[in-house]
Amino acid sequence: MKKKPIKKKIWNIAIAIAFLFAAQGCVKDNLGDCGLNIRIQYTKNKAGVDHLANGVNHLTLYVFDSNRTFVGAYPSQGALYNGYTIPLLLKSGTYDFVVWGNLDGDEYDIPSLVPGQSQASTLNLKFKKVTSDNRVVEFPDSLYYGAALRMNVRPSLQENQDCVIDLKKNTKKITVKASGLTGPESEGKEFNCNIVSRNAGLRFLDDGIFDNTLVTYVPRDSMNEQEQLRISEFVVLREIADNTTESKLIYTMTENGQVRTLPLPEESLVAILKAFFLNRGWNIDERWDIEDEFVIELAFNLNTHANATITINGWEYDAIGADV
Repeated sequence: MKKKPIKKKIWNIAIAIAFLFAAQGCVKDNLGDCGLNIRIQYTKNKAGVDHLANGVNHLTLYVFDSNRTFVGAYPSQGALYNGYTIPLLLKSGTYDFVVWGNLDGDEYDIPSLVPGQSQASTLNLKFKKVTSDNRVVEFPDSLYYGAALRMNVRPSLQENQDCVIDLKKNTKKITVKASGLTGPESEGKEFNCNIVSRNAGLRFLDDGIFDNTLVTYVPRDSMNEQEQLRISEFVVLREIADNTTESKLIYTMTENGQVRTLPLPEESLVAILKAFFLNRGWNIDERWDIEDEFVIELAFNLNTHANATITINGWEYDAIGADV
């Protein structure tokens, strides 16, 4: 007769522990009791294999309910590994799962999130390192995003439900190498290369563009004396294939206080990149978020003032079908 109260106490303790895990996410070593496993990977790269451990320093999983009201945030713990898994306990329902990798408050205005109150539709990310005259003079760190939207969660005691979120990199490295801007023709002239874009603000839920402010990316410039090349290195934020960002590559020459834009066959950065994809025979939708490094070579002729020729990653620019 005295054993029943002891069993009851043990049962009450077990229930309390279960509720604690429900509020905080359950431990990784006990996946069998979690109900839902969120596995995060980064295979949208040139190798096509998971490089999460190599490219992402830290990440946070954000959960929103069927009304897109914020439920909770689950930051990564310790070093990331390929196939990093975050186990959760959630009630049955429809959820949005959003992951941001390398999101840093020093670089971005991250919205304050209040469980049960914050609405995903009102949340945005703004790149902070933009000067008062809308210039980006510091390279943004590599930023990663992935999501599983409108997912039906049906926890089961017998079987875990799995969800895989594949990240994509939301930054691109672009190196511009310009020839023909040295020698006697260049004396007394100053040359500048810039990328202008409307991409300094991203929607939190789906990483679309929310801010149409035009910003100017300022490169790191160097000179290759041996090859007589002016080199401008950029890291730019999200570019979208439909040209929502209206990004342009602009090369200017200043002489006697007068600024002139040097002629290119195409200024639209998105159109130039799309031409490269099409020339390679690649599907733009499939490859756009995979390719993240580009070398654009511009060959100018200051004597004729003709359009510069463009080469992208070793492929000659061809505008056919690259309209945006």
